[in-house]
Order: sequence, then structure tokens, then C-alpha cells
Amino acid sequence: MRRFVVITWLWTAALIVPADLFGRPATFQFVNRPPQRGQKSIVDSLFQLKLKISVKPNGGPARGTSQDYQRRQRKYVIVHEAGKDGPAKVRVYYKTAEEVEQTDGGQEQIKKDATAGKAYFVTDAAGKTLVTDAGGKPVAEGETNIVRHDNQDVGRRTPMAELLDGRTLAVGDTITLGAEQARELMGLAADVGRVRKFAMTLSGTRQAEGFQCAVFQTEIQINSEAIGSVVTAKGEYLIGIGNCRLVSLDLSGGVTIAGNRDKLAVEGTGTVRIAVKADYVQ
Repeated sequence: MRRFVVITWLWTAALIVPADLFGRPATFQFVNRPPQRGQKSIVDSLFQLKLKISVKPNGGPARGTSQDYQRRQRKYVIVHEAGKDGPAKVRVYYKTAEEVEQTDGGQEQIKKDATAGKAYFVTDAAGKTLVTDAGGKPVAEGETNIVRHDNQDVGRRTPMAELLDGRTLAVGDTITLGAEQARELMGLAADVGRVRKFAMTLSGTRQAEGFQCAVFQTEIQINSEAIGSVVTAKGEYLIGIGNCRLVSLDLSGGVTIAGNRDKLAVEGTGTVRIAVKADYVQ
């Protein structure tokens, strides 16, 4: 779950686009415009999970426990070189990158990522993504994998741009993604689970971050056979119409767990929140 790339807060006044005078729904054409040299952004991410779990050994009494988990991240991105489809080189600074766990209301346990407080250069080199430290030196494999996975738009179009660029949608239209496409769009690691549902319905537009954004009412379902979990969540996805950039994502819902592991019957219920907020400084 730690790689949900995803996640935090934004609300501005809503503007729901009406139908035209003839009753036809408003339509919008999406265009991908990659960020240019010098452009800056601040991206906050949050994945939050709260669970109540019952563990029962074979033939023994059940034991209940509560678990709270958060993964939160704030990164600063500056485009150093522009590219055709996406930035060719960026500098990324992870001001915050940590996991927070709490069991049965006890003391929070905070674990910082290896990337916390560090800066990196991420460069597209003939289709290969290179990661170096702020001085241009190679970094450890674990850090490289995290940074590369978290900056998949370097040298290529974002998954959202791949989905929407050149596409015309009307208010009320729904886009349904396949499992692999949805996994890539959400930045999920392969071992997190399988996306069973990812549907986005265009409900209108909203002005945010200085440009017009499409508001998608979004619903997802992710199943993990390994732990017998089902995650369902819904909420809003804001995407720039004129640049296909993520502005915000805020989904919340429920989690159920039912399965057997190591001769233990495990059952649980809880809540989940997945949120991302991007501020475009210039």
C-alpha cells in the first residue's frame, strides 16, 4: 500500500456547466501541454487507512485490534529542461516522505522514507529515466526506484494525458478504464492488488490553479486476493482541460478484509482516503 502514489486537499467554488440553449450537454476538448522550463509545482499526497481487525487462531478465541496507517508526502518540482511529451529533466525535492502507524490508540510510529529531505535530478535519456542526487551522483537502488516511480511523467506523457489528449467529452460522459490502465494511472505497485473498477464521469468544470478544470466524479474498486481485501472509494478528480494536468484527487470509502493466513482467520473493516493536491506556482 505504501506506493499508492496518490494525495491531499483542495476546494474552490464550483462552477457546474449547464446544457446549451438547445438542451445539449456542454462539451470540452482536452489538450496535453507539457510543462515548460522553469515551471514549478508543489504536490501533496496522502494515503490514509483506518482498520478494525479481528484475528482468530484455529480453535482459539478472537483478538481484536485497531490500526491506523498514513503515508504522506510533499514534493517540490522544478522543470529544468522541457520535452515534447513531458519534462526532459526535473529537480525534485522531498520535503516530507513518511509513513505513520498507530496500533490500538498507542503512540504513533513514524518512519521516514530514504527520500525525505533530499533532492534529486530526474532525467530522460533516450527513453531511460536516470536518477541522480543534487550533485549529479548516482543514488542507492531503493531511492532510485522510489523517485523513478514517483516521477513517471519525465520524458513521456502522463497516463492522464494518454487517456484524454485530443478527446472531446460531454458533461455526463463516463470513461471506464481497464485494470492495467487504471493501475498505471493511479501509480499502484503490481503487488498492491487488482483494479476491478475505475470509472470517471464528467460532471462539469471548476476554475482552479489559474485554469479551467474538468470535474470527474470517480469511483474505484481494488481487490487483493493475497490478503482478501476489497477497497471501494469515490470522490472528485480535477484535471486541467487545456493541459491534462492533475490538479486534485480526493477519494474516500471503505475497506473489508476476510481471509485466512498462517492458520489465522482474519476479518476487518475500515475506511480509506486517497488524495493528491498539486499547486502550480508559475
